[in-house]
Amino acid sequence: MRLKAFLKKSGMSEAEFAVAIGRHKVSVCRYVTGVRRPDAETMRLIRDVTDGMVSERDFPRKPKGKGC
Repeated sequence: MRLKAFLKKSGMSEAEFAVAIGRHKVSVCRYVTGVRRPDAETMRLIRDVTDGMVSERDFPRKPKGKGC
């Protein structure tokens, strides 16, 4: 499941998710839009918070070029 879909389904905002994983809101925005791919530690946190519903395969291998 893509992170954007998870946030919508859970009713969690990007800002709330950022707090839950201990990252900045702008980083979460970049993960949602595909501008940035989470590093290994952040990906572990994302898997934990989403109970495995969002994993590495849900992020594009090559990030897009636009920012948030």
